[in-house]
Amino acid sequence: MESTQLIETIKQQESIIKELKKDIQAKKQWISLIAHDFIGVSRNLLWVLDALQNGDISQEILSGLLPELRSSAMLNQHTIESTLTWINTQQDGFSLHKNELNGFKLFLSIQQLFSNDLKKKNVQLSFKGDQEITFISDAVLILFILKKIIENAIKYSYVGGNIIFDCTLIDSENIKFTIEDFGIGMSNRVLEDIFTLNEATHTGTLNEKGAGISLAIINDLSKLLKATIKIASIENNGTKIEMNLPLTLV
Repeated sequence: MESTQLIETIKQQESIIKELKKDIQAKKQWISLIAHDFIGVSRNLLWVLDALQNGDISQEILSGLLPELRSSAMLNQHTIESTLTWINTQQDGFSLHKNELNGFKLFLSIQQLFSNDLKKKNVQLSFKGDQEITFISDAVLILFILKKIIENAIKYSYVGGNIIFDCTLIDSENIKFTIEDFGIGMSNRVLEDIFTLNEATHTGTLNEKGAGISLAIINDLSKLLKATIKIASIENNGTKIEMNLPLTLV
């Protein structure tokens, strides 16, 4: 009997070790990916500064390079912010802060935040569902997750496209957020790795760049809110992301 229990304990420990190794490897890939992005921006910035100092670049060329440099710098800032948000949730002292939230007000906040990006691509972000629905959850995490989903939806939407933000009750205990775009969509191969750091980076419809880690992060954070995320996508037809979570986080 003791021998059987020992064997079972060993198997459990081996399983835990295996998962820890996978987690460590994923974090190594994450750090490598972030470092790669930062090195690229630093090299480009140093090249521009050296060219300016040596008089090898005209004001006209510089003006043409500045938008790309700014875009790359903003991307790196977003990547760091996402990473720090995730790191904070991994600390032993981390605790959720529960607030009463309204789905429609979250939508308005996100719509305002991305107003320039929406205008640039002439994309319409529309609300669908019940404007009166309220629920109890962590305001920082839920807003972070929804922002990242919308950010990707804009990135992969065609110019002149539409994005639908839906907030509905599933039943007396659960709520569902659905974000649907009608952009470039994803293949089955991409979907298989969508929540891992193995997923390759893809450019948006206006060549927007991305670190390719947002969905890996939000999938991790959603578990803290006892939420589940489902993704359905068809190449060249768009993507629908559903997040189900409890009306009251306990």
